[in-house]
Amino acid sequence: MQPISKPTQLDQITVTNLSNQTLTSVRIEVLSTRSKIVCQQVAPNGFCAFRFKARPLRGETALIDWQIGDQQWYESISAEDVKISQGWHQVKLNLTLTADGQAKIIAVESN
Repeated sequence: MQPISKPTQLDQITVTNLSNQTLTSVRIEVLSTRSKIVCQQVAPNGFCAFRFKARPLRGETALIDWQIGDQQWYESISAEDVKISQGWHQVKLNLTLTADGQAKIIAVESN
């Protein structure tokens, strides 16, 4: 009999601004649940972080939008975009945003 593997848990999301301008109205919304995280402002090379009770990380798609000056950016990130190493039971997600509209998300093992 094989052990039942627990689903990977998510306990933190960090948004990092890799531009030299302030990001405003950063919003991450999980489309299926309509849950949202909002950072009103993220300073150049700064970050905002949300830590919460661990919850199962499901194969969801998130819509991310943010503003730099009067330019609005949108990006959709799906579960396939997040690589999680075998054996990780708890992760945090690090989202980086750039001045040219790029959004990249990576999972980091959380202890």
